[in-house]
Amino acid sequence: MVLCLLTGLTARGVRDDPDMQEVIPRLLDEANAVATRYIPGVKRVTRSGPAPDHKPSILQDYELGRAMEIDVLVRAPAAFARAADIPTPMLDLMAALAIQKARDKGLYQG
Repeated sequence: MVLCLLTGLTARGVRDDPDMQEVIPRLLDEANAVATRYIPGVKRVTRSGPAPDHKPSILQDYELGRAMEIDVLVRAPAAFARAADIPTPMLDLMAALAIQKARDKGLYQG
């Protein structure tokens, strides 16, 4: 969803973009590492099946000039990762870029 915010593409657009083919698996690996640390039996998230052709709420909020949910959607998972001593360089980068983008438009004060 953060990739949608950063690119302006729908979930399907991001998934089908050849430039994202290396990025998506890295983000999923980080997300799965955090999830399995806190919920050991959780089902691993994969890229199987078609991606929905919609804009996630974070992109809709940005486009409509509404307050961003960056703390809940991005910073909270990053905090869980830090607490578990799990490195999440991709998530950290996405968070920094999302925050900067939202701040530039006056949609994030955190």
